[in-house]
Formats: sequence, structure tokens, C-alpha cells
Amino acid sequence: MPRTIKPTEAHTEIPAPTKLLTDKQVMEMLGISRTGLHYLMRQQGFPYIKFGATRCAALRFNAQSVAQWLAQNERHPVGTGEAQVHSKPAGLHLS
Repeated sequence: MPRTIKPTEAHTEIPAPTKLLTDKQVMEMLGISRTGLHYLMRQQGFPYIKFGATRCAALRFNAQSVAQWLAQNERHPVGTGEAQVHSKPAGLHLS
């Protein structure tokens, strides 16, 4: 008789490996200095992975997380987006 696999015994799929970037790659990609990168990490919530607990621990950056952070923090200057339709305020008469 064949053995049935219980849900607790089922194999879980291992996620595909994600590309990790070095700090130098991220600095080059964004055109910023090491100080600028560390500012983004500490003050702006820029995603990073720290391997180790010391000051000299290796830093890596998940490429997908970086792309997502950039998309979420993208700003558009006023007037460059889609045309906005403004309705005339009540009581205002234009001649």
C-alpha cells in the first residue's frame, strides 16, 4: 500500500536565490558616496543585509528590495505628472 505524505512531511520549495549586491555596486548604481549610502540606510530605511555584528561586517543588498525601495521613494516634481483637472470653486464667476 502506498504511503501518503502528511502536510507536515511535505517538502517545502526553496525560493530561487536572489541577487545580492555589494555596497560598491549600489554606490555606483546610484551615483552616491559611501557616506550617502550609509545615510540612506540609517535615516531613510534603505534595505540592507548585514553579515556579522561588528562595525566591519559585510553588507549586501537584495537587488529586488533595492528596486522596490527606489520605486516607493521616487518623487515627481510638480507639473510633470498627468494633467490634473481642477473644478471651479463654488461662487467663483469668471468672465
